[in-house]
This record gives sequence, structure tokens and C-alpha cells, in this order.
Amino acid sequence: MGALSIGAPAVALATGTTNIDMLVAPEENAFSRGHVKLSGSNADGTAVKQEKDGSWVIKANADGAPVEVTAASVKPLGVDKDIPVTDKDAYKVTFATADGKAVDEIVEPGSYVISVEDLKGDYKGAVATAKLTVKAASLKNVTWFDADSTMEKQVEDNTLVYTGSELHVGFADRVAFTEGEDYAVKILKKGTDNVESAPGVAIKDAGDYVAYVTGLGQYKGQTKQVEIKVNKFELSQASQVVVNDVIASESAPSHADLIYFGSKGTEGYAELDPSLVKLEFSKENTGEQQLFQKPGAYKFNVVNPLNDSIDFTVKDSDKVTVNKVAAYADFEYDGEAIQDSYIVNKAKGESFDLGKVRALNGDKKAAFTVSATRKGSTVSSGELTLGKWEVTVTVDPKSNNYQVGGSKTFTVQVVKDAVNADVNVFVYYDGKAVTSVEKTYDGKDIVKSDFTVKAFNDDNTDLSKDLSFNFYDADGKKVNKITDAGTYTLKIESDILVLSGTTEIPVTVNKVDLSKLYVIGGDSWYGAPYVATHANDLTYAQLVGYDTHVAVSDSKDDANDREGVESLGNVAEVEFNKYLKMEIFDEAKQEWVEVSYPNRLKDEGKRRVTLTGNKELAKNFEFANDDYTTTVEFIVVDKDKLVFNDVKPGDWFFDVVFDAQANKWMNGYADGVLFGAHDQITRGQVACVLFNMAGADMNETDGSFNEVFGWKSFDDVDGKAYYGEAIAWAKQAGVVNGYGDGTFRPDAPVTREELACMLANYAKKVDQADVTVEDADKVLSSMSDGSAVSEWAKGSVAWAVENEIMGNAGFVNAYNDITRAETAAMVVNYKA
Repeated sequence: MGALSIGAPAVALATGTTNIDMLVAPEENAFSRGHVKLSGSNADGTAVKQEKDGSWVIKANADGAPVEVTAASVKPLGVDKDIPVTDKDAYKVTFATADGKAVDEIVEPGSYVISVEDLKGDYKGAVATAKLTVKAASLKNVTWFDADSTMEKQVEDNTLVYTGSELHVGFADRVAFTEGEDYAVKILKKGTDNVESAPGVAIKDAGDYVAYVTGLGQYKGQTKQVEIKVNKFELSQASQVVVNDVIASESAPSHADLIYFGSKGTEGYAELDPSLVKLEFSKENTGEQQLFQKPGAYKFNVVNPLNDSIDFTVKDSDKVTVNKVAAYADFEYDGEAIQDSYIVNKAKGESFDLGKVRALNGDKKAAFTVSATRKGSTVSSGELTLGKWEVTVTVDPKSNNYQVGGSKTFTVQVVKDAVNADVNVFVYYDGKAVTSVEKTYDGKDIVKSDFTVKAFNDDNTDLSKDLSFNFYDADGKKVNKITDAGTYTLKIESDILVLSGTTEIPVTVNKVDLSKLYVIGGDSWYGAPYVATHANDLTYAQLVGYDTHVAVSDSKDDANDREGVESLGNVAEVEFNKYLKMEIFDEAKQEWVEVSYPNRLKDEGKRRVTLTGNKELAKNFEFANDDYTTTVEFIVVDKDKLVFNDVKPGDWFFDVVFDAQANKWMNGYADGVLFGAHDQITRGQVACVLFNMAGADMNETDGSFNEVFGWKSFDDVDGKAYYGEAIAWAKQAGVVNGYGDGTFRPDAPVTREELACMLANYAKKVDQADVTVEDADKVLSSMSDGSAVSEWAKGSVAWAVENEIMGNAGFVNAYNDITRAETAAMVVNYKA
């Protein structure tokens, strides 16, 4: 036997029942420690690249689209052959940020981990990883453009000219950026000191400016200084000054109607504020022209405005001609007065021929010119082609002997067909036809590629290619994508289709509702929520949740976790851990005190968790209070104290009842399942409590017990009842007294002052304590109802108050029948 005993440890080692490490690593380790090869590229076609340290790097897409990168293969450690991992049934590829937050796609700059799990191969269950760094899209090539340009492609207009009004610029790298999403900017005059603290300025006067651009989103971390030059407005010819024809009854103009530089629709075109330049009646007007009265052509001088931002070089001899006419002409198209706009439907055989435009002086034809402009193209005759045209008819006053003048501008939209959007236009989002889109903010962009718009005419001919659509925010500003909470509109547009019916659908992004927090890391005890004490604490993600308002059952739908309540760990790509704090209520100081990890749930007591956001977060998250805070309170208890079904965490008597039963001073009902905290305690039950407190044990041979009647005490006490022995002991010990008629009345209730007397007797007789009080009236005067205590009970109640056994709330309720919970409290207070 001795030899076998000595050999036992060797057998244990062989069977692996000790903590001895294996000498040969499992094959899964080879896969997990293997090399993951990535493949893919960004929108520029730049492929993901491996660095010397084995990690991978790629640049973020400038347009905010995800980078197309994934795992291509894994080469297990010690194996020469790469294993392709593109089979989705055999391998699972997932993305996560460096701090472990799972993401569906990789968009913004930062550090990521790409994981490959073998689902069913030789390395089943093993996970290999690769590190990927996504660098911010560069602002290196960013340029500014005139955001008020009349060019069709505004981003190509890089010339700013003084106009007398504030000028607006945008920024682009081939495509326009969105301020607030792609960048933030501060503009200063070139040469400004203290750039960091200097307030930004508006671009207005001619001169040099510097835009300090800070990247956001996919450009996060990037900065760029962009120099902007505002050119002087060159006013060199009187022909740049336009004054509309003046009718006979009007006085001489003092300012022009239009002062322009360049050609509309081309780079650098600008219109100067006409109020900045004054017109002066020329002395060259002689004879009948000396007064601005009769129809004719009058000369006006352009007065030098003496403005440093205007390069004024108009010669004195260069005059502005102002035509004064007897009347304004009437304008017709095809015999009818010209309207402000026309829609011409080619599908119905309609057309618009510039040759049918007329100008009339009464019923006579007047000499005129006509031109139609669309996207920089101008025609003066023939039928207009598809698209939206601006048509201007101008009467030449001189050719009409100044009897008529004026001009008329109107629009003509020549369309391929008319489409009733309510019947024949369909909008698809995520593959489903929709009339509105609503979601809760999730940090992800809604982009145009998420939508498809289809249009058909009545014979089902597909007209979709003739449609376009754009997003607009609540202020009507066009936006490239929708991210933040708010109300947006998707507008369906077309230059060559006329759309009737509803051509807009609302897109609503709701705020995440954090106005109420929930405790998800706890349990409930017969409907009462609580969190158990934890030696190792819980993370906030494990402890606190919020209502998604999406009723999805997760099999944990109890009092603390309603359907739709999810963890507040990471919400909409925001890590909320740093915005949360926990406090414990200090009962002694009656104040909340912050507690920190890992001791937040170590001790029992009241807790509260406060979420403190900020103005920026409030754009997309709803908080309970105006200071961006939301609070949830809960109770931490020792699970061992969950004894009685009707004594629940949060009850004021929870701890004292536990202490009373743990010390076996008081028991429950119904096999210990219920305590009956609110039941009135009886005199017989009190005797049992005092008996248990004393740890008493009566002697059956001393004559106080017989087989027929049980324990002898009072005439009305059944000696064989559950309280028989306790009452017999209490009587012998002098702890309780009967009534004058020799009865005890064991089933009668006990008042609070009576229990105080019983406890005082117990203290005196059993614990040999001194229960005298020097001035009972003085002690009782500290209680709001102390004067109501019966004369015979004053000494005992005063003793109980003085020793903090009762009256701790400032009153004693002497005459009230005492409950079992209150009895537990007084007993525990006495024993404390």
C-alpha cells in the first residue's frame, strides 16, 4: 500500500489532473499565431500595404466610403503554405477597433484588428488576427472655390472678386467637402498674429486671407493652411454698368441696376453692389437732352467710388447710356402674352420655337433680339432642346425711335415626358420601396448609394436615368450625406422630366433615447430589483442599459431588463464608459460619494450611476436633464440576505430582518418562506423572541413541565403551544408579567411601549444591565410624541430612546401595535 501511495502523484500527472503545462502546443496555436494576409484598396485604387513590423496600412477614402479591405489568407506558424480564407462558410472575417469595438465596415482613420476564425477546418475554433492602420485621407491637395459661383461646376471656380458683400468659399479635392462633416475652418486676414486665439473674419474686402482647415471624419487629424486671394473689382468700361430702360414718367437714375465683371457662368464672374457706384447726369446732354424729360438716349458719368477694393479706370469720355422710352413693349409667344415659365412636353409633340417670340408697340411689331441660355450655351433661333432654358427678349429703344423699350426674361423647360410621381415614381431604401425613412442615430451615414429611384411613364417605359435626387437639411441646405439626428428631405429632381405629385420623402434620424437608464447587470427578488455584491466589480457595459424602443426579446426580460433594453457600453459608435460615474450613498453623512473600479459593487448600499454628456453629444442623444445628465439608482445587496419572499431589497427593514433571523432570534412563517414584516406581533411571539435572544433552555425535570399540560406559566397559556416554553421561561426570568386576573393573553398584540418594557426587563434580568434613566421626562421631550407615553412605561421607553433602541426617527408611537419588522429593528438595535 505504501508503494502505491507513493506512485499516485505520477498517475495524476499523466492524466492531466494537475496544472503541469503541456510540452507540445495544440495545433490551433499555429493558426492563431499565423500571418494574416490582407487584400483590397481604397477608392483611389491604392492597395493595402504591409509594413516592416507585419502590420498593414491604407489611407481612408476622401468621400467617406468604407475602404474595401479584407483577409485573403492565413499562413499558420511553421507552415509554408497560405490557406485561402475567402470561403465565408469555412472562415469568419470580422473587423474591430483597437479597443475591441466590433464594426461592420472600416471608414474613419484609426487602428483596427481584422480577425479570421476557422469555423470547420483543421484549426476549428482558432482565430488569427492582423493589425490595420487606416490613415486619415489627406488634405494635401485641398483647394478653395467660390461657393457663390455661377459656373455649373463651382469647384472649378478659383477666382474671387470683390462685390461689396460677404463672399463664401468652399473646399474641395476634386469634389466639394461638407463643412461640419469633413472639415472645420477659421479664416483670417493674412499676417494676423496669435492665430489660435484670433477670431475668424468674413471674406469681403480685396486682399489676402488664410483659411486654417481642420479635418473631421475621414480627414481627422489632418490640417491645411489654404491661401485665398480676393481680387479687386475691375471697373474699366462703362459697358459694365447696366441701367434698365426708364419709362417717361420716371426721374433720372442715380445708380445702376447691374454692374458686372466677366461673363456669367464663367470663372471670376462677379456682380458689384450697385449702391457703391453713383451715376451722374452728364453735361454732354445738350439741347432738348439737358433735361431728363423726353424719350431718347441720355449720357451719364460713372463716378469714381474711391473704394480700395474697386479698381476704377473708366475714362471720362466713356459714358453710360440710359434710354428713356415712352412706354414698355408688350411681349408675346405664338400670339399670346409671354408667361413667366413654360413646360414643353416632347412626348405630347410640343415644342418651343424662338421664332414665335414677338415684341409689340401697341399692335405694331417692335425691333427686338432674343436669346436662350442653358448651362453656358446660348442660342438665338430655332426650337429649344431638352433642358431648362432662360430666355431673354430685349427691345432696342433706338431702333424703335425710343417709343418702346424694356425686356422680358422667362424660363422654358423642355421635357421628355410628364410623370405623376404619386403613381410612377418609386424610391427604394435597403431594397424596399419607401415613402419615408426613419431610423435612430447610429453614427453611420445615410448616403445616396443607399437609395434607388425609379420612374416610368404610363406605358411602363423606364425613365429612371432622367431623374436625380439630393438630400436637404431642415434649413433647405443641400447635404451630401445624412448622419446627425434631425429632419431631412430627399427631393427627386429632373431637368428633362416634368414631375407632378409628391416628389419629396422625409428622412428622419431620431436621437438615441438616453433619458432613462436601466440596470441590466442585476436580478430581482420577487419583483424587487437589486444588484448583488461583486468582489471583482462589473463594467458599466455589463451594468447599465438604455431603451432602444425596439422590442426584441433577449431571454432576460425580467424586472431589470425590458424587451429592447440594451447595454450602454458602445452606442452609435460612442464609448460611453468615460461619461459615466458611480456613487454610493453614505448613510452617516447623508451624501453621495463617488466610488471607483474595482470596488464599486464590493459593499452593500444605495448606488447611483450618472451619465454626463455635453452639448455635442446632445445633438444625437436625448438626456433626462438640461445639463445633459441622466441618473439611475439601485441597491446593492448580499445575495445571502435574500431569505424571505416578502422581505425585499429596498425595504427599510431588509437588513434588520436578516440580522434577526441570522441570529435565530426570529423565524418566518410557511416553512420559513415568509416573514410577515407588516403583521402585528403577539405577546406570545415576543416571548419566543426574548427566549431565543437569551439562548434559554428550560429544564423539564424541575416541575414546570408535565406531559399532560406542557409548560406551566399562565392560566390562559397552552403549555404545549409553540410559545409555551418561551412564556414559561419569560415568567420565571421576570422578563414578562401577566395581567391582574392571572392571564397572559399570548395572542394579543403588543404596543411599542410594551415591547420597550419587555426589552428593559430582559436587559435587567438576563443581561444584568442598568436600565435606569436619570430624567425620563427630559429624554422623552426629545421625541415629538414623548408626552404621550404612558406613565407606567416612561422609564423603559426613555431607556430605549437613550440607547437608540427606538425613537431614531424622532418619535416613538407608544400606543401603536408594533409589527414584526419593527420588533426586529428594536431587537437588533438592542443587540448592536
